[in-house]
This record gives sequence, C-alpha cells and structure tokens, in this order.
Amino acid sequence: MALASWETFIDKLASARAELNQTSQAPELKQTKSRESQRRISWKIQSVRKKLQSNRIAMIKTVNAKGNIITLTDKHAIELAIAESNRKKFDKESHTPFLQFPLNEMLGTYGTGSLADAVLQGDTQVLRILPTAAKALLENLSWRENVPDSQRHPFLPLIETAEYTAFWKKAREYTSSGPSGLHFGHFKAGANRPHIAEFEACMTLIPLASGYSPICWRSCIDGMITKKAGSRSIENLRTIILFGVDFNYMNKYIGRKMMHRATDQDKIAPEQFGSRLGHRAID
Repeated sequence: MALASWETFIDKLASARAELNQTSQAPELKQTKSRESQRRISWKIQSVRKKLQSNRIAMIKTVNAKGNIITLTDKHAIELAIAESNRKKFDKESHTPFLQFPLNEMLGTYGTGSLADAVLQGDTQVLRILPTAAKALLENLSWRENVPDSQRHPFLPLIETAEYTAFWKKAREYTSSGPSGLHFGHFKAGANRPHIAEFEACMTLIPLASGYSPICWRSCIDGMITKKAGSRSIENLRTIILFGVDFNYMNKYIGRKMMHRATDQDKIAPEQFGSRLGHRAID
C-alpha cells in the first residue's frame, strides 16, 4: 500500500515537472524515479551507519600531578580520571551561600525548608539577612501580584492516556536510558496497546501525585560525551545523566507543564524563543 502510494506520488511529481519545464513526462519520470531510488538507498545506508556507529570513549587525555598531559586507554584508569574530574566540577558550588549556614538550613536541600514559603510570598523582611546576590535571586522567585489566586498552587498532575501515547509515538527508540534494563523501545511498543498505555500512564502519575520516590528512579548512569568532535581532552567531555525511561518521561511532562503555565502568565522573557511552539532559538 505504501509502495503504491509512493509510486503514485512520483508519477504526479514527474507530470508536474514536465508541465513546468515543458518537456515530455517519460524522461522526467525516469529521472525522478532514479533520484528517489538513490535517496531511499542513502536513507538505508545512513540508518545502518547510525546503528553501527559507536560513541564509546576508549581514550582520554588528562593532566597528571606533575602537570604533564598524559593519554589514558585503560578502562579503569579512564573511569577514575573522569570521576575525579566530575567531583571537582560538581563541588565548585559547595562554598556558595545556598550551601552554607543559614540558607542551607532555612531552605533545605530540596527547597522545602521554613524559608521556602516566605520566598514564594515575597517576604522581604526574612530575606534582609541574606547576601545581596542571594537576596536578589530569591526576591525574583516570589509570586507576582498579577498572578491570580486560583493559579497560586502547584498544577494538578493528570497524565491523559492520549497525551502519554502521543509522546511515545514521537520518541526515538534508540535514546539511551538508565540502568533498569527497560529502554525506550519497550515504552514505544506499549504505547501501541491502549490498556498498556493507560496502565503505564497511571503508574507514572503515582510518584508525581503522591511524592513517592520509586527505588528504581534513585539510580542513574553518568555518561560522558564529547563537547568537540574528535577531542578526547577530559576538559572537553560533558557529563549527562541517563534516567530511567519512565522517570525521563515524567521530567519532560513537568517541564512542559511549567512552560505552559509560564506562557499563560506571560512570564517568559522576550528573548526566550527556544523550545517553544512556533518559535525558533535563532529568532
């Protein structure tokens, strides 16, 4: 059926080109079919190459204790060097006000401390003891006066089965995921079965609605990708976190809801065009 539709399209395309160029349809049809055949072969080759291509980092360059650049090829040595590099990067904020007394106790690790409600309500009296930069940041996290009372609460989590299914139909099957053993292909396949999709949507909603943290969501994989093509310098490696597939979906769901609410309340900066429907980052 698909092949017949494609051939019909090619015939119509050749006919339109012949009319436009005022030529015979036969040579236009031959040329068009040849071009489309080459294109289909190219797509297949690219598809196979992507599946076979490996982005494995088998060698990195780093600086040893003496300040000399060395090359590491041993798997264990590479992992140790990357772990140390990540520790240094991730510890850079440990001296900032939000991880020091009194903010670390007043806000809490997850922003659920006694100061959190005061920040949302814009209680500047509570913030007066803070450093200038931290105070300015927290002041801009408060609810604005023009936000209706009806919207001054977290959004009600509700994952519709149709919305859930639409997401997985567009998701890329070969996207990497966490250590659970489940991958995007499992969820894409499940999205084609209404009862499975409905069940998975409900299971994903439970942590969001209850605050429960599934044990399988508490583990992830730190992956390293190159910032610059061909560079294996440890300084040019970027750390990405691979979450569980359903956890990944839930994070995207929350992100979409937050953007929708911010858009509805006109809280998006004028220069923020990227990742918005109908806009492009280059705008």
